[in-house]
Amino acid sequence: MIAWGALVLAAVGISLLVVLPGMLLLAGSGADRSLALAAGPAVTVAIAGVAAVVFSRFGIVWDARTVGGLFVLLGSIGIAGVRLRGSTVCCHGLPLKLRAPLHSIGERTGWSALAASIIGAVTAGGTQIILFAKTIGTPWAMLQNTDAMVQLNLIEEIHRSGDASMLTAAIPVTGGSYPTVWHSFAVFLTPFASTPFTFNALLVSLFGVLYPTGMAMLATAAGGGPIARVAAPWLALSAPWFPGFMLTFSSMTSAGFAVALVPSAIAAVVLLWRSYSTGDRCCLWQRLCSASGWPVQARGSGRFWFHVCCCSSDCFHEPVGHGPRLEELLL
Repeated sequence: MIAWGALVLAAVGISLLVVLPGMLLLAGSGADRSLALAAGPAVTVAIAGVAAVVFSRFGIVWDARTVGGLFVLLGSIGIAGVRLRGSTVCCHGLPLKLRAPLHSIGERTGWSALAASIIGAVTAGGTQIILFAKTIGTPWAMLQNTDAMVQLNLIEEIHRSGDASMLTAAIPVTGGSYPTVWHSFAVFLTPFASTPFTFNALLVSLFGVLYPTGMAMLATAAGGGPIARVAAPWLALSAPWFPGFMLTFSSMTSAGFAVALVPSAIAAVVLLWRSYSTGDRCCLWQRLCSASGWPVQARGSGRFWFHVCCCSSDCFHEPVGHGPRLEELLL
């Protein structure tokens, strides 16, 4: 039980490392709190992917000290930006027309709505973790399906070589380039835990923390009521193949990382989309299309899912015909 508690704490810690640096950086640049929280993971992943390539190019070791220093620097810049703008985070870094709608969304989010989102994410993620624990038995067990050995070897290779670049880190394992951002976060655990334990902790962070939390963010951004916010993480995790493979027991972790980050990225898209006029949405859509590879970090299935969700994101805002809006039905 103690070992499983340590694994869950490690998963939560890794998830915070995925969310906080990008969130603080966006908040420091003037983004609304809701937008910063939703887009934070995508920004962190983008920065980590670029930094890993740069570190490799200049011979800087990718380990807990250097990456931790990078994340602390990003957080410090963000906190300094927030302090420069005063105690209230304002939106000087965004178009003027974005300020009122984003704050009005935040003002409608009371403690009861926040509690509903937390309950949905915690209960859905916790149930999946319990199922995972009962199935594999111990935190050190290794998944035996698909390409688990490739992922384990990549974690070990990054720990051994100090190279997490998607261009070069996987050459000893796969013979070519490979999306390694998910594996790069393992450097915070590998000095203290075995590779299988690290792999399982990172996997739990996907299906037990990031994915259900992202779905709760998406329901919130859509304006859903408490029922929608509790149900969204459950509905997403109840489908065993969504959208194309099972997160909980799949060792296709790079694709899983991409999919797990998509809901929160789409929540950010919804917040922006609802704040732009119809004419400006074409420009926003072009920017999203050009940047959509970054939130999912060079993984085809994630990019495809990102585009599908973006194409239908206006459904969260515009009512169909004269019928009631979805959020009005789920108060």
